[in-house]
Amino acid sequence: MSNKPHHPADRLFKAVFKNADNVRELLAAKLPAELLAILDLNTIRITDASYVDERLSEDFSDVVMLCDTRSGETVSIPFILEHKSYLPAHPPFQVMHYQDRVWQQQIRDSTLALTPVVPIMFYHGQEEWIVKPWSAYLKGWQEVFQPFTPTGGYIFIDLSGMPDEEITTFRSGFLKTALLLMKHRLEREFLLKNLRIIINFVESDSTPSEVTVENLKIVLRYLQGLRVMKWEEVRKQLQPLTLTNSVMNIWDEIKMEAWEEGKEEGINIGIEKGIEKGIEKGIEKGIEKEAFAIISSLIRHLPEANDETIANLTSKPVEWVARVRLEMNA
Repeated sequence: MSNKPHHPADRLFKAVFKNADNVRELLAAKLPAELLAILDLNTIRITDASYVDERLSEDFSDVVMLCDTRSGETVSIPFILEHKSYLPAHPPFQVMHYQDRVWQQQIRDSTLALTPVVPIMFYHGQEEWIVKPWSAYLKGWQEVFQPFTPTGGYIFIDLSGMPDEEITTFRSGFLKTALLLMKHRLEREFLLKNLRIIINFVESDSTPSEVTVENLKIVLRYLQGLRVMKWEEVRKQLQPLTLTNSVMNIWDEIKMEAWEEGKEEGINIGIEKGIEKGIEKGIEKGIEKEAFAIISSLIRHLPEANDETIANLTSKPVEWVARVRLEMNA
């Protein structure tokens, strides 16, 4: 039932909200008081489930979590990200379709109990989204139809309407950075002015170094996908940030080397797949030639990073990193 991310915000959204602490922070700030009164947010756990099918995937992606009530019952709470640039036509109907998918799966799996499903619609678009019940979309609807008409209700989190001052009160630096970037992704001047501060929230996070590096990589990939700024403008703004700059330097060095050595062969194979294969070959040749310089530079700049983290950054086997580290210490 998994749905492969295909929108630039998906990776960032899922990286942030597959962390239970980040989810807990946002829910504590945004859930209605009556729900907070019965939910034990300390029991939140993230699942691998996804209930976004082909019918919904054009508009939404999701992160699904479970949470216990204070009386010990379980509630399903999916975070649903709206990722189109315009409003969906019938959100309540789509929510009901989503809930139906959840309950169908629970019914099919005899080990699962049927649970309440509280959908959370996470919106970061520019158009005004007015939350309405399903009945508001039905022509000729009257109160007499109420017993036969589901509401299609959902909790609505409007990121575009969330003040920056509120966002910066969250404890998680990665959460603050992700929300600010998603909210202001189309505002070139704002980003150029505030980008360093925004990214510094991640760099200053009280997380292990390898986690911080992974979070920075996700954020940088998101920035590369934004069209309002050129990558060189991003680099210029972030250069004073030590860890961020180190990650960018090595990342760019690997990518450019791979591109230059692989693009000619790749073009002969075919535009998209050929370039991809060419880049892979370029990485092999380029890294073989410059492996020691690149990996050793990363080891020097990120002394707390383990071999696996550095291997992820360089797209090379852990054994390569271990061999370089051994030679450096010889």
